[in-house]
Amino acid sequence: MTELFGVGEMQWKLFGLIPVVTASGADITRSAAGRVQAESVWLPSLLCGDDVPWSSTDRSHPTATVTVVGTTSPVDFTIDERGRSSAVRVSRWGNPPPDAKHFRMVDFGGVLNEERTFAGYTIPTRVRAGWYLGSPQFESDGEFFRRRLTTRRSGERKLPPTRPGNDEREGEPVRIAR
Repeated sequence: MTELFGVGEMQWKLFGLIPVVTASGADITRSAAGRVQAESVWLPSLLCGDDVPWSSTDRSHPTATVTVVGTTSPVDFTIDERGRSSAVRVSRWGNPPPDAKHFRMVDFGGVLNEERTFAGYTIPTRVRAGWYLGSPQFESDGEFFRRRLTTRRSGERKLPPTRPGNDEREGEPVRIAR
């Protein structure tokens, strides 16, 4: 996988204007690499290179071994009975609570509840992501990101409405196999 700059930085701003958290350094760079690995679900062409080996334990659990900024990790996918990605998991360097003072490897990933195809690539359009994926702690205090993709960049045209029933899986716990 291509390395862009090799440096991670974190900036959280209130209303997009007032800096609340700013951090950088080796721990942030290593954590950012894990985030990029998990977010590869939104740019699947990155997973198609000769430098990304694939394996699987069974039909429902393929794994891509992805290297970002010198950090190599397995990226585990869970595929549902209809052949759709339902989860992505990576062991990510981070310092989530309850031990926010110490960085360590922690399960991280997302529950993928809906998908759409753009220019031949099918990507998740509804995601819940966070730390401790696959454990009760994800549901209680690990999830910190919940988004639904409703537009695409090229012309910012709204996506057509989804079929009824796609919201049924929202909030449904997902079991992640190892």
